[in-house]
Amino acid sequence: MAESGLRGRHEPPRTPGGDQGGVAPGAPDDVPMLSQAIRLTPLEMAIAEFVAHQRLQAALQARADPHKYGFDGDAFEAHYQGCLGEMAFAKGRNLYWSGAGVDFHNEQDVGKIQVRVTSHKDGHLIHRPNEGHLDDPWVLVIGREEIYRLAGWLYGRDCRRDEWLRTPNGRPSAYFVPQDALHPLPLRVG
Repeated sequence: MAESGLRGRHEPPRTPGGDQGGVAPGAPDDVPMLSQAIRLTPLEMAIAEFVAHQRLQAALQARADPHKYGFDGDAFEAHYQGCLGEMAFAKGRNLYWSGAGVDFHNEQDVGKIQVRVTSHKDGHLIHRPNEGHLDDPWVLVIGREEIYRLAGWLYGRDCRRDEWLRTPNGRPSAYFVPQDALHPLPLRVG
């Protein structure tokens, strides 16, 4: 059998009653109650991991700077977490996730929706001043491992308020949109 290049490290614990995915009946206490919990299956996590590897390879081939915006973490992990957030959003909204973003020409995450993910329960939707997609919805997904929740959304243009502009830890400026400023889902697209 050929080596797939996937880490194979993603076997989430089974929930009581044998939940195999979909909208989970519960989640850890430290994940805020924003929407019903969305539980990714091991296969979905493996698909997200595969796409993250593809995105990283494309970034390396394009000579993209992994330290852009002052980032000093693991580039693969950043791609992987982004893919998990996109997958969770798509699953939670019953939308198709193509894994786009590998070729740097299609920068849309899920259809015309831009997705940001954080593992911080009090995290913010981060929107950078040089980012486009101002007329597209931007969604904040909160979670880690296999459990995610949808925090809410704003149009890109509405993320740009002076009071949200910050420069944390000497990194370039970005808008940090607080969760209480986000519109609740359901999000109407189209």
